[in-house]
Amino acid sequence: MSFLCIQIVLNAQRMNIDSLMQHVQSMPNDTTKVNKLNELIGLLQFQNHDKAEELSWESIQLAQKLNYTLGLLIARRLRGVLYIDKAQLDSGKYFYDKALALIKHSTQPAFIKQKGLLTHNYGVIYHQRQLYDSATMQYLEAIKIFKSIHEEGLTFFPCLNLATIYSFLNENNKALYYSKEAIKGAEILNDKSKLVIAINQEMSVHIALKNFDSVHTPLRRNIVLANSLQHFYAEGKAYHLLGKFFSEGKRMFDSSIENKKRALALMQKIRNQYEITSLTEDIGFDYLQKGDYNDAKYYLTQSISLAEQFGLDQIKQYGLENMVTVEEKLGNIPAAYQYLKAYTTLKDSLEIRSNKNYLFELEAKYQNANKELQIAQLESEKKIHELALKQNKIWNYILIAASITLFIIGTLTYRNYKHKQTLQQQRIIELETQQQLAATEAILKGEEQERTRLAKDLHDGLGGMLSGIKYSMSLMKQNLKMTPENEQAFERNLDMLNSSINEMRRIAHNMMPEVLLKFGLDAALHDLCQQTNETGAIELKYQSIGIKDKVFEQTTAIHIYRIVQELINNIVKHAHAQQAIVQITDDDNIIHITVEDNGKGMPENKQALSKGIGWNNIYSRVEYLKGKVDIQSAPGKGTSVQIELNV
Repeated sequence: MSFLCIQIVLNAQRMNIDSLMQHVQSMPNDTTKVNKLNELIGLLQFQNHDKAEELSWESIQLAQKLNYTLGLLIARRLRGVLYIDKAQLDSGKYFYDKALALIKHSTQPAFIKQKGLLTHNYGVIYHQRQLYDSATMQYLEAIKIFKSIHEEGLTFFPCLNLATIYSFLNENNKALYYSKEAIKGAEILNDKSKLVIAINQEMSVHIALKNFDSVHTPLRRNIVLANSLQHFYAEGKAYHLLGKFFSEGKRMFDSSIENKKRALALMQKIRNQYEITSLTEDIGFDYLQKGDYNDAKYYLTQSISLAEQFGLDQIKQYGLENMVTVEEKLGNIPAAYQYLKAYTTLKDSLEIRSNKNYLFELEAKYQNANKELQIAQLESEKKIHELALKQNKIWNYILIAASITLFIIGTLTYRNYKHKQTLQQQRIIELETQQQLAATEAILKGEEQERTRLAKDLHDGLGGMLSGIKYSMSLMKQNLKMTPENEQAFERNLDMLNSSINEMRRIAHNMMPEVLLKFGLDAALHDLCQQTNETGAIELKYQSIGIKDKVFEQTTAIHIYRIVQELINNIVKHAHAQQAIVQITDDDNIIHITVEDNGKGMPENKQALSKGIGWNNIYSRVEYLKGKVDIQSAPGKGTSVQIELNV
């Protein structure tokens, strides 16, 4: 009976989201649609991450078109959250900064609420970078902002993360306090999914306190509830903690590994890289405890690689420490020694970052804010009284003030001089940059002119000649009597001539595609990807957002086309990939190009790229368009190239 009830809730949840998506797509393009899109992004964050990303772009573009500031602010913040889920911290911060710029000095409650959420979001970035003092400062400030506008329910977010910080520092009483505060916030919001997450955190603290009898039933209940809500993150965390219950409380490592692998599958579904890395390390540790050293080595090396990729030094430390034991058990003493050296170096670095006393000082300042205000007022009154008693020293103060004034004037004069020097240096750099760009423009323009001339000569000159030869040979075949052997040879020559004509046409098309000049950039890129697919070398998908009807200058369109063409050529020639995707979007005249493949990836030393002619051409064209390139790759993990252009 309980399973039937859960299934009914699950189906209702899916129908609710599906019907909401259908309803939103049928709505007129107004501010209400932007609000509904943002609501959908929040619902899909832990269910269908790819769809949430797609809707975030749609919401950003519609809000910009409508000049709807609050909707654009929320959409950009949510876009940043989706990047943080994938551990792409710099990309997430970029969108947070763009969102924060829209708040300015607004005193409207809706904008202050978003400021509180952004303050918390910045704390998450510091948190993932293991900068716990800065993270704590942001979380406490977020709590203060939420309470100032009577949004106590939203304190759920910073309280939950403060609980995780204090759990990591083994300050379990404080962790338990903030866990219960997070539960209160979830109850005020009347949000079941957030309540599940908060209870999960409380259970994590109980496991740390060895209160194992208190956790099994609540975790089982959380798994059922999270599954009914289709909240994969909450369900995955509950399975993870249930695994810890079996490993730490019962020493039942097979049950622990089974539950943690379920959690890993759920976190992979929503692409939460932090939890994926943490779970991979935990599973490796369970295999180590079980005595299965080969499986332990497999998972621990995976976790170390992921931690390095996403900058998760704390998880990397655990992985290195456990690999020392694994290699020692396997008899690989030199490898164990190397892991020990790496572990010791990283541990020392992390200990410098972790400053418990500073965290406690921050919290004490927050908890005693009213008391400090009263003390400040008393001190102010005392100072006024002291000044009244020291009126006889007024001339000394005048002299001091005069000295300070002279010092300030001298400082300002010096700063003004240095500022002028800086401006002159910047002007020199700008002129040098302009000269470099002018030279690059001349080279690229000359390249394109020569490509156009060669393409025309090939098509009109050599192409016409080859077609004439083919026509003459066809007439000769009709008028000559040949033996069967000679006829077969003649046919082979005709086929070779026909292949040569087709190859010549393909080369001419690549040099200057007619579809680019006639139908624009979007059609040309679609045609390029379609031609690549027809070769059978790779399955290539093409997506474009906002550029179908956009008119580019011809020079700009050619440069963008050449950049994508060169990236595709690199994939076909070097990546050994089965699938790839090309995505190009327009975000307020900022063109974002993403080209990803699932190939063999690149070596860690990406400086080798600068030696290739193709990459030099790409960098030259990006620099000419005042853009920037970001390459994310690892051996065996494929490659993602992201390019941002100002057009």
